[in-house]
Amino acid sequence: MINPVANLLGRLQGSQMTQGFNQAMGMAQAMSNPQAAIQQMMQNDPRVKNVLDLVNQSGTDAKSLFYQVAQQRGVDPQPVLDAARQSYDNFMNQFNMK
Repeated sequence: MINPVANLLGRLQGSQMTQGFNQAMGMAQAMSNPQAAIQQMMQNDPRVKNVLDLVNQSGTDAKSLFYQVAQQRGVDPQPVLDAARQSYDNFMNQFNMK
């Protein structure tokens, strides 16, 4: 029987494996410095910067803005929060950080 982890690692070339490892380490380090994590996310994903800009322009906190936009769009915020919590839990469990 083929070990799925070894199979995956065997398919990854050196630079891909290094990049993936560096991303995982960056995420783990971000857990201890949330502000640095947000800065990194802003650099890597312009959508994060757009969200933070929207929060800053709104004059309110992110949580209040989230609920306000959900209400304006007729979206129940609970399934969104549940999905985010599940993703967070899965991530933490992957790295035995919980």
